Amino acid sequence: MKLRFIPQSHLRHARALSLSSGLLLAGQASAQLYWDSNASSTGFGNTTGTWGSSNFWNTSSTGGTGTFSTTTSSTDTVNFGTASTNYGNASVGIASGGVTVNSITYGAGQSTAINLGTAGNSITLAGTTPTITVNRAG
Repeated sequence: MKLRFIPQSHLRHARALSLSSGLLLAGQASAQLYWDSNASSTGFGNTTGTWGSSNFWNTSSTGGTGTFSTTTSSTDTVNFGTASTNYGNASVGIASGGVTVNSITYGAGQSTAINLGTAGNSITLAGTTPTITVNRAG
C-alpha cells in the first residue's frame, strides 16, 4: 500500500468547503409549522391549547400526518390556518416563560379572530426577518 500525501493548499479548500456547507445546513433548519389540535386527522381542529406546552405544532400544511412538537424556534414560521382552513375556536394561550418564533402567518381561510396570548407571557419575534402576515380572502 502506497501512502499518498495531500498538499496543504487542498486541505485549506476542503476545510473552507466543509465550513460553508455546515453554514448552509444550519440555515436550512427552519420549519413551516401549523397549529393543529386534532392530531393526525385532516384539518386543524380548533385552536384551544397553549403554545409552548401543547403538542400542536404540525409540519403538515393539510393538518394530516406530520411531525408534531410543542416548541418553536427563532427560525420557524408558524401558521394559523391556510387559504382554505377556518378554525372554530380561536384562543391560543402562551406558556410561562414565553415563546420565540421568526414569523407568524394567518391564513386567508380564517374568518374569526384568533386571540394569542396569556397575560404576562410573551411572544418574541426573532431571527433574520421577523414578520407577522395576515392574509385576507378575496
